[in-house]
Amino acid sequence: MAKNCAIIPRVTNKQGEQQDSRLFIDLLSFTSNREKATELYQITKNNDFIEAAKDKVTLDNLGEPTLKSLMEHTSLSKYIPEQQVLQNLNKQIGRFTKRDTIRLYIDNKENQQELFQRVLNFNKTNPFKGEYVATIKKVMDSESNRVFLSPKIEKKNQLNSLEADKMEYNQNLNNRLRDILASKGVTVGALDELERRRGIAGVTDFD
Repeated sequence: MAKNCAIIPRVTNKQGEQQDSRLFIDLLSFTSNREKATELYQITKNNDFIEAAKDKVTLDNLGEPTLKSLMEHTSLSKYIPEQQVLQNLNKQIGRFTKRDTIRLYIDNKENQQELFQRVLNFNKTNPFKGEYVATIKKVMDSESNRVFLSPKIEKKNQLNSLEADKMEYNQNLNNRLRDILASKGVTVGALDELERRRGIAGVTDFD
């Protein structure tokens, strides 16, 4: 077998089905080091560790600790610094290209809706939502002198928390308005033209 062949431990779920270990995948992603990920994963299988951590950590659907609860209740965080956490979360949400440069999304309705769903899913369901928040940023490209969109995850504070709440409120409000006007016979094209004249790029005001 080739040395670079990706081997993921398989774990049996409650239905007796074999699935890839979510914990190992997360460890590999957040450490960017297969040897270190394997070492840390094996520690979680140690009987002494299991006994000491069983009342502290949260288990996933495979009966393994979640990465988030391990970082909260064990010394795992010293192996995965906060900067590494942020880097990986931003990769997962699509902020970076494969070359680790900021990925720019054309500012149109389709991308706005797609990116909104990504940040909303993070802010509502991601295990790291308590410490971090996702928003959509406008990015000026110096070469083309155009404004693009890019999702971004940051350490949560009052300002960016309010920004995320405002973004969700505006999106939901625009959706309701579109439904109401559409029920009155106003076409989507007319709505888009109205929003363009108001200076709103698409259905979501990210300013």
